[in-house]
Amino acid sequence: MKKLILSLFILLGVATAALAQDRTITGKVTGADDGLPIPSATVKVTGTQIAVQTNAEGLYSIKVPSTAKSLEFSYVGYTPITEVIGNKALINVRLTSFNELSEVIVTGFGQRVSKRDITGAVSSIGSKEIEKTPILGFDRAMQGRLPGVRVTTNSGTPGSSVSVLIRGVGSINGTTTPLYIVDGIQVVSGDQTRSQATSNILNGLNPDDIESIDVLKDASSASIYGSQAANGVVIITTKRGKQGKTQFDFSSYFGFAEETNRQKVLDGPTWLAIYQEEYANRYGANSSQLNSVKATYGADPAAAPTYNWYDEIYRKGQTQNYQLTARGGDEKTKFYISAGMFNQKGQQILQDFKRGTFKSNLEHNVSEKLSLEANINLSTFTQNGTFSGSSFGNPAFAANFVVPINPIYTASGDYNEPLLGALPTNAIKSSAYNINKAVTNQLQGIFALNYKIIKDLKFRATGAIDYGNIKEYSYWGPRTQDGQSYNGLYTQLDTEFKNYQTNATLNYSHLFGDKHKLTALAGFEYRHQVNNNFNAAKSNFPNYLFRTLNAGGTLQSTGSSYTEFKTLGYFARAEYTFDDKYIINGTIRYDGNSRFGAENKFGIFGSGSLTWRVSKENFLKDVNWLTDWKLRASYGKVGNSGLGNFASLSLYGSNTGYNGISGISPGGLANVNLTWEDSYTLNLGTDVSLFKNRLSFTAEVYNRLSKNLLLARTLPQTSGYTSVSDNAGEMRNRGVEFQINSENLVGKFRWSTSFNITYNKNKVLKLITDDLDPRFQAVGNSYTRVLSYKYAGVNPADGRPMWYDQNMNLTYNLTSNDRYIIGDTQQKFFGGFSNNFSYKGIGLDFFFQYATGFLLQDQNKNFTDSYGYAANMSQDMLRRWTAPGQITDIPAAYAGGNYVTGGLASTAYSQLSTQWLKPGDYIRLKEVKVYYNLPASFIAKAKLSSVRIYATGTNLATWTKYTGIDLKLRLLIMVVFHKRRLSHLVSK
Repeated sequence: MKKLILSLFILLGVATAALAQDRTITGKVTGADDGLPIPSATVKVTGTQIAVQTNAEGLYSIKVPSTAKSLEFSYVGYTPITEVIGNKALINVRLTSFNELSEVIVTGFGQRVSKRDITGAVSSIGSKEIEKTPILGFDRAMQGRLPGVRVTTNSGTPGSSVSVLIRGVGSINGTTTPLYIVDGIQVVSGDQTRSQATSNILNGLNPDDIESIDVLKDASSASIYGSQAANGVVIITTKRGKQGKTQFDFSSYFGFAEETNRQKVLDGPTWLAIYQEEYANRYGANSSQLNSVKATYGADPAAAPTYNWYDEIYRKGQTQNYQLTARGGDEKTKFYISAGMFNQKGQQILQDFKRGTFKSNLEHNVSEKLSLEANINLSTFTQNGTFSGSSFGNPAFAANFVVPINPIYTASGDYNEPLLGALPTNAIKSSAYNINKAVTNQLQGIFALNYKIIKDLKFRATGAIDYGNIKEYSYWGPRTQDGQSYNGLYTQLDTEFKNYQTNATLNYSHLFGDKHKLTALAGFEYRHQVNNNFNAAKSNFPNYLFRTLNAGGTLQSTGSSYTEFKTLGYFARAEYTFDDKYIINGTIRYDGNSRFGAENKFGIFGSGSLTWRVSKENFLKDVNWLTDWKLRASYGKVGNSGLGNFASLSLYGSNTGYNGISGISPGGLANVNLTWEDSYTLNLGTDVSLFKNRLSFTAEVYNRLSKNLLLARTLPQTSGYTSVSDNAGEMRNRGVEFQINSENLVGKFRWSTSFNITYNKNKVLKLITDDLDPRFQAVGNSYTRVLSYKYAGVNPADGRPMWYDQNMNLTYNLTSNDRYIIGDTQQKFFGGFSNNFSYKGIGLDFFFQYATGFLLQDQNKNFTDSYGYAANMSQDMLRRWTAPGQITDIPAAYAGGNYVTGGLASTAYSQLSTQWLKPGDYIRLKEVKVYYNLPASFIAKAKLSSVRIYATGTNLATWTKYTGIDLKLRLLIMVVFHKRRLSHLVSK
């Protein structure tokens, strides 16, 4: 009996001990950046092998012994954290991604540097900023977000070109476009089409595939690219594979777009009344000219009809986007594969843009020393435009200018043509019957070999190609005014470029002791680009149904061209860091380029920088609120090789010959000394981070001096040539950049803010020749200055327009000496600011963009409201002068616009002046986004880890005094269905 009782006590003790040893802890693991659950995250008891993984909803449950003190949470790409257990039974954690904790900057040729260690002027945006905006091209994502980078959309047409300027205009006749590098490939950029009104070859890159965009702005950061870096360097890095289970990500959105700020035009009766008033004021109430107008357009303005051409030409555009990606890998191989489709129907009839992309990034470790990379991007996009034939056939032009009494269709339903007024072409008919189409196919691929020679020395070699083929089709149908005289005209243009590149580098990095760090890079680079162009045109088609080149009966023209250039560069960069406080960086590059004269094929470029991490000094060691403080100074020289391929050579051109025999004739004079445009940049900067990175800001001051600018030197007529290309100009850009980021609130409710501003002042320092009058001189003023006339308003006595002459006296008749520098087309200040709010699964983001200190020409009103044409007018004409004593800025209606008094005609009212040049200052609500992450419990049955629904609006409101047409589109994404981290579908 005693033994039995003893046994029971022993069993009870063992059970009690077992219960004391084992406890179950549950919780959820989410991402700190987006609050989404992280599946397959590892939860481990510290100091043991006990571990579990989170499920698709980020949930976990783990049994821990009583001796366990803490749990470790980890996931690939995120910073591991440790949580003390204590008496907790529920532990939820938020993991922070490496990129969020310590942003990595790509500086070129495979080098990646922590943002805290960067020594040059570099601005960056990551995938989170890019993914927030429903955009066609990545360059639009930079607009307003990067200090020193001015991005201007040139048109509202789908697929239109974008202008990017980094730290102002640095050239007069050379390119001002930055160098674009995608995954190590120097890609062709800009508008490569020849018949489209506007296009952008960079649209072949899907923004959803981009991991980061790094912009190198000063010589220290960009001089590794030597003669190609004067206008800055934009480095695009696409997404790569990650070690772990395969993750599938599907996203889709659908939205609508409409044009903003339509020009308010007159109705039929009002227009006809003013048009008759023009002729009455000039020729008299009973003149034959006025009677002719009445006979043509109608005698009774009140009976005139009104037809709305705007509503026929514009429509509600649509945007659709679909993206599917697979991402994963193991210790040996990592991959990222994506396929995307983008379709945008423009807000103007028959305009659209369609794109398909395929992206594959593969990395494979052959051994501990050898690894391989293969990246490929395939894309095809088609752009349909409506601008074909004369400008009168352009619907956007016609919407403002067609006389409103013109019906669009006849009574029988056919298109009405010719129209009354200055625009006889029915642009809607031309759009329906003409074709203006471009199809672009691209391949960008790079293969890289990495070999670890020793622990600290790595060798890397790459081979790459950037290939593009553009086929353009233009057809003027025989039923249109443009094509009628040809009986149909079909033109086909083929453009092909092949851009071959290779480079090899040695990269060394070693830490000597615990205070001395040395990194070095040395290598060479070779690039060869070949361009081929062909075009052919035929006319006289059997009927309008035949729309191919071979169907034309008459050959109108054929042509072809071939051009190429080659570059070769050797470069080296070294950086020494002492005690994480002092950094010395130096770069040198020796470049050769086939474009330049025989005496200047090669040049030397380079830079140096000094960095002092003040926060590491002993006198600041007790300042706990100071996380990091760095001072930077750099100076260097880079070049601009973006000139014509044969600018230095003596050229000959072919001609049609005489009597059937072809021949050649001189076309240009050689300059064996022609060389690069040089850019010297001094940059001073500081980076400050406070309160454990809750508040950070960067400030930059720069002086960019451009020398040896390519200009045309005038030659005596006796030489047989008009001019020769020469390096003779100088220009300077000075500016200040500032950016601040703050985490205002953290926790369940998060609020972050970002603000940036840029100031830039341009000045021409030297030209070959200049105006003798100092008031007009380019030297000493901005290159983009506006030289025009000052409008003085209307004489209240007679309604005539007045201007100020060179002595600021009122005048009716201007001379060229009466011009003034009235402003600048470049923005003096620009930037953006954003606020981001989130609470649990709900979020609100909004972003403003602004610019000030520049002028815009109101071209539409300059045409419609100047009395020079029989065209519609804006509603501004309602405040025209009509009676003596009236104070207004719109002169009396007067046919032709050049008022005749005493037999003398005054300057035409259409003369470009401050009446048509207006301040373009604006603040734009660029983007608003509201989103909601559906609860994991709600979507678990569908085996989804996350679904985000959100609405995004772009260009929702603009505050400006400029009254001209705004080409921006208002885009509203109604619903976005987003799924990601679907690794459990593969595991199950």
